[in-house]
Amino acid sequence: MGEARCPLFQKGGESLDEGGARDREEGRIGLLMGASLFIVAVFVLISSAITAVSIEDRRLLACADRVAVATAGIVDSLSYFNQEGALSLSVSEKESWNVAQEALSSLRGSTCDVGDGVELLDLEREGDSVHVQLGTRARLPLVPQVIAASAGPVLTQWSKARVSAAQ
Repeated sequence: MGEARCPLFQKGGESLDEGGARDREEGRIGLLMGASLFIVAVFVLISSAITAVSIEDRRLLACADRVAVATAGIVDSLSYFNQEGALSLSVSEKESWNVAQEALSSLRGSTCDVGDGVELLDLEREGDSVHVQLGTRARLPLVPQVIAASAGPVLTQWSKARVSAAQ
């Protein structure tokens, strides 16, 4: 007569359960690969945003340095001409804010092309030195502008420059 086969086995000795398990396993592997790819993509997006914000922060510091140096060069004429040989200079109180604004606007196309536009937040004058504070909102790469306008971090940087008399 014929051989009696157990219904659990197919040709080649594979059981029906092994074939079904292999199909379920392939689905799990695809799901794990998709989740892994998603995690890598999120990591790349976050690291690119952090790097972009760090670069813009450094560029804002360079802009603040340039504006502070330009502002410190405006010496009060009374302190310069009335000191009779004394080497004491002071930054002009009247002109320092205007000069800082002019320096900022002239550097907008180069050094101060940072974020969504650099603003002069504060300017303090202390004798022969000047402190300048600039601020901007950082641009985030690969983020739509609608979201980036509210989600982008606000960056601020201080810089100090001092004028010294030539000896």
